[in-house]
Amino acid sequence: MPNAPGKPVDKYLLEDHDQLASFVSGQMLYGLSRKLEGYVLNGDGTDQEGQAGKGIIGFLSGLISGVQVQAFAGDKLTTLRAAITQLEVLGYQAGAFILNPLDWAAIETARSTSGSFDLGGPIDRARRQVWGTQVVTSTGVPVGSAAALDISVAAVDHDASIRVEWDKSQGFTRNEVICRVEGRFGLTVSQPNGIIKIDLTEEP
Repeated sequence: MPNAPGKPVDKYLLEDHDQLASFVSGQMLYGLSRKLEGYVLNGDGTDQEGQAGKGIIGFLSGLISGVQVQAFAGDKLTTLRAAITQLEVLGYQAGAFILNPLDWAAIETARSTSGSFDLGGPIDRARRQVWGTQVVTSTGVPVGSAAALDISVAAVDHDASIRVEWDKSQGFTRNEVICRVEGRFGLTVSQPNGIIKIDLTEEP
């Protein structure tokens, strides 16, 4: 999976500024990780070239048979707890929740009936946990949705390394180089029942 090459950079600019190459490659690596995250969560099997069946199928795409569903159960915290129960009934352990940052913020800032913030109970803000389970936020998860999973049932496959390469051939006559970052990735879901797609949206 390549991250799209960036705009050409003057090679003398890179030579004159020691940290510029590291900054550019770092930004490209960040872009690659965000793109991979999107595929792992929502990929429909289409690859970078638009070929169906050759890309990653994400575990929230609805295309992996066996992934469980948790309906909204009164409020967000209770719904997350119900998802844990679903996993435990089948012998799995909840290792992580994945939530949109806006949903996590809403849970963290929920107030009790007295109007004060609920600093106790199931939320551990310092450790970013709810019901003793680690919370990971991602904008790849739509607002109003979430996922719970036993982290042993899914793995991102990859080859030995992510390659960062500088191509001088395309801009040779203009003394320009292009940064390219790529790696080979896949997603293995060994036990789909260990993943739950959660609805955090209260029906009107």
